[in-house]
Amino acid sequence: MLGQGTFGQVVSCWSEDFGKAVAVKVIKNQPAYYHQARVEIGLLQLLNTRCDPRDERHIVRMIDFFLFRKHLCLVFERLDVNLFELLKRNAFRGLSLSLVQMFLRQLLDSLAVLRDAGIIHCDLKPENILLMSPQSGAIKLIDFGSACFENRTVYSYIQSRFYRSPEVVLGINSYNMAIDVWSLGCVAAELFLGLPLFPGASEFDLLARITETIGPPPQWLLAEAKHAGKYFKRVAPSNGTDGLDRCDTNSAMLDLMGSSVPRQGGAGLMMAGASIQQQQQQQQQQQKLLAGAGVQIFA
Repeated sequence: MLGQGTFGQVVSCWSEDFGKAVAVKVIKNQPAYYHQARVEIGLLQLLNTRCDPRDERHIVRMIDFFLFRKHLCLVFERLDVNLFELLKRNAFRGLSLSLVQMFLRQLLDSLAVLRDAGIIHCDLKPENILLMSPQSGAIKLIDFGSACFENRTVYSYIQSRFYRSPEVVLGINSYNMAIDVWSLGCVAAELFLGLPLFPGASEFDLLARITETIGPPPQWLLAEAKHAGKYFKRVAPSNGTDGLDRCDTNSAMLDLMGSSVPRQGGAGLMMAGASIQQQQQQQQQQQKLLAGAGVQIFA
């Protein structure tokens, strides 16, 4: 078994039809999970066939789907370890800035595809970013089980807590792909630091950590948030500190993070991923960077 969650299980199988190992996502036989899996299938078909037909934008490929004993099964390409496992094998010491940048270029490329398609991933985290092989620094974004179109944001409980954006916590129903950019920033920091940036034990603790580090949410967000009164109250102006002086900083990493800070409407994604040509030029560098990170990756 490769993994499991509320949806069901993911198992490794050998496909006689395709002559290779595949990952099969077996969905629980319950209406809610079946419906969401059908949505996932539709989104992946759109992304794989129309948005990324050449398989160049770092999005997992769905090979097939079928019904088995009333369980909907999705067949995916078999990939390697996820980035959380990569950090774990590196004793949570964090990765080099060069390696983090290489991963971020690919993830930004994936998010640019989602933006153009009007899709929100809704669960961007290290566990959902997988290496393609032990010898390569190429990655793919997986698990579109929580994904939705921007104009169909029906779920209010989304995103894993450490990577959950303030607008989701505060109850902004009209969230957009900016929430994925927030998650990407959290992932970027975690890859560099080795540990989560905002390891909130609860949503209250999460917002407290965010506010202490980068200041309170903007007024426009609090004005629209239906849960704002649950976490904040109006007080006299503070001394103007924003909490940043409490953080140990790395200037190069802050420059990288500052260039992609999410803004209203997802404008933070204006920092585009590297072109396909640039990525091809970087392929020879990828294995050296992985080795330089002090990580031994096994199949």
